[in-house]
Amino acid sequence: MRALVIDDEKSIRLALGHFLTKRGYGVTQAATGEEGLALARGNMPDVVFLDYRLPDMEGEALLHPLTAPEVGARVIMMTAYVDLDKAFRP
Repeated sequence: MRALVIDDEKSIRLALGHFLTKRGYGVTQAATGEEGLALARGNMPDVVFLDYRLPDMEGEALLHPLTAPEVGARVIMMTAYVDLDKAFRP
């Protein structure tokens, strides 16, 4: 299994990367949305851990390209900010 962690906080990327690696995932990390999308297109991750607020864009803007058939990843959105209206999508 391949995982991609897209988060501007280095400590989050390292901690989540370590956690996933210990469980057998191959992990790639990105600090920006643009970098993350390029890595996703090149590495075809099975799952993406995506920060909602990135320095170059909102993580939500990456949902469609990451889940489109060209990449086909499952996306887990993460945030340090509380916005219950956006927390759950059917």
